[in-house]
Formats: sequence, structure tokens, C-alpha cells
Amino acid sequence: QEEFARHWAESLAAGRLNFEAEHRRKDGSCFPVEVSAHVIELNGLRHGHLTIRDVTERKRSEANMRLQTLVLDQIQDHVTITDLDGIITYVNESKCQGSGYAREALIGQFVSIFGNDPNADANQEEIARTTLETGHWQGKLANFRADGSKLYIDLRTSLIRDAAGQPLCMVGVGTDISERLRVEKTLQERESFYRGVIETSADGFWVLDMEGRLLEVNEVYCRRSGYSREELLNMRIGDLDAHEHPEETRQRIRTILESGSNLFETRHRTKDGTAWQVEVNASYSPVNGGRIFVFLRDIQRRSRSEFLLRTRLQLSDLALKTSLEELMQAALDMVELATGSHIGFFHFVDPDQETLALQAWSSNTLKNMCTAEGKGQHYPISQA
Repeated sequence: QEEFARHWAESLAAGRLNFEAEHRRKDGSCFPVEVSAHVIELNGLRHGHLTIRDVTERKRSEANMRLQTLVLDQIQDHVTITDLDGIITYVNESKCQGSGYAREALIGQFVSIFGNDPNADANQEEIARTTLETGHWQGKLANFRADGSKLYIDLRTSLIRDAAGQPLCMVGVGTDISERLRVEKTLQERESFYRGVIETSADGFWVLDMEGRLLEVNEVYCRRSGYSREELLNMRIGDLDAHEHPEETRQRIRTILESGSNLFETRHRTKDGTAWQVEVNASYSPVNGGRIFVFLRDIQRRSRSEFLLRTRLQLSDLALKTSLEELMQAALDMVELATGSHIGFFHFVDPDQETLALQAWSSNTLKNMCTAEGKGQHYPISQA
């Protein structure tokens, strides 16, 4: 009653007044009303004329609009609403923060205020026109912030219609993908860098899964093995390792998994069947369910040099401790081991240069190939 009396006094003073209030129904419940009060003079008396309108539905609609605005202002996507001519009528808080513009600076502007990037999927005018014609548009583009910097977004637009199907406005929802593009570019550059390192390495390179399947190989290993990349990517360790059995390979993988890495030597087999000595440096990574990264170094030449050095030292030691015959046999045994031969013997040419004397055979030759008959005998070279 006090509030009504105050409003009535204001109406008398001003001649008219509009205000909102709450009225009570017969059942005691309240509902919002809008009151228009007018002062009318009649027969020298001042009368009050009040028009009271139930605004329950309007209040409900306003509450819904406030809720929708609150929600739109709190989502991370950029939301822009325009009329059918592309004039901005609403932007949410994320759009303001992302663009660097105040909301007041954007309302009433054409969408071209965000600029046009020549590398975008479409310009602002084309997006608005396509949305009107087809009802939607989707693509990537760069908006320009207030400071001139680029904001990369993935934009989806829609044409909004009323209940009768008539176009009302256009809505654009954009996701800021600037950081994602930056990360993707960094990853691509890093991948290119590591790919360059791997492809220019003097060592072979594999990526294996936990079952020993080859997932990636570099060109160096392709050339050394004689297989194409496509052939190798359909193979397992056991198809290439000439030394390990399948159970040994599985145990090797378990060792790498437990310790994180392993360095060892083995022999691989090329496409033509040739075996070659290889030093394997393998490391485990948990990425993608578990991967083993392997560098493979051809140590055939190094192993041969090391073998020859050991052989020289062993023969020098034998020369001091054994007979000439034993020394020659040991030398033949070592040559067979280095060359993969099965027969080895020494023939000495007599001073006449016409006859030979058999002096020594390798251990394998005597055991598996022939007997030592004729040792020390001389016979013509023509019969050798």
C-alpha cells in the first residue's frame, strides 16, 4: 500500500506514470503487472485512470532471454548474430574478447569489420550470401582483431527462421583454432626436422610395435636390406634377423620394455640372402600403445677389422708356442671363419716352379671333406 501511495502521488504530480507491481489473486498467489496511471479532470475533480496489464509471459520471456544471454556469454565459442543484411545485432563475450572490440563498437557494423583474409575459404560477403541462399556455411577463415593481428576460427553459420518459415536472422558460431593451428605447425615442423635427421642418418632406422612388426623404416635400411619400403612394412623382426629365433626376439622385446633400451649385435639377412653384421640400438616409448625406436648400424667393416686384428694377435701368439704345421692349420681355420669357406689348404710351389707340395689343411677340411693322404708329396702343377 505504501508503494502504491507513492506511485499515486507521483502520478498526481506528473499527470501520468507507468510502473510495475505485483498483484495478488483471490487464491493468494501473486503475479506481475504493468500499471499505466493517468490523471483525468472531470467536473472540476481529479480522477485517476489506471490500466493494468498482466505481464507474466513477458517476464518469463525476459528471464529466458537473460538466461540465454548469460549462457552465450559464458561459452568459449564466438557467437555473432546479424540481420539479413549482415549487420551485427549481437555478439557474445567470447567474441568481444577474441576480437579485441567492445560490444558497442561491433553492434550495428557489417560483418566485414572482421576483415577478409585472401587465404580463407570465403570472404565475409560470400559467407553471408551463401548462408542466405543455402541456410548454412562452414569453413575456416582468419578474422582480424582490433589490433590488426589474425584470429583463426572454424566458423559455422545458420539462417534462423520463424515458426512460419520466414528468415529472421543469421547466426555464426566460431571456434578459435589459433592455438591448435600453432601446435599443428610446430608438430609438423618438428616431424619434418626429425624425418630429415632420420632420412639423412648413416644408420638404418625402424619403428616397431610391441609385436615386432615394422611400422616405419628409413631409406638407408631399405638400400642396405635390398627391400622396398612397402615390402619392409609388411615384415617382422624375424623376417630380417638371421640370428634370433622367435622366442629370443620376444624375450628381447620384454627386456627393452623393462629396461627402456638395449644395445646389442646380431646379423640381418638381405633380400638376396646375404647376412650382414648389425649393431642394434633400441629404445622403448609408451606412445600409441608402445613403440620401439631402433637405429641399426652396419658394422660389417668394423667387425671385419676387429676380427683381423684379433686373428693377427692370435697367430702371433701361436707362432711362439706351436709348430709351423699347427700355425698354418690355425691360419686356415681363421680364414674359413672370416670368409665362410668350407675347404682350406696350403699348396707350396717347389723351386722348379713345376711341382706342388701339400703342406696343410684346415680342421674342417680334414674332418668333413677329405683325408690327409699325400701330405708332403710332390706332384705337377698340371695335376692340381
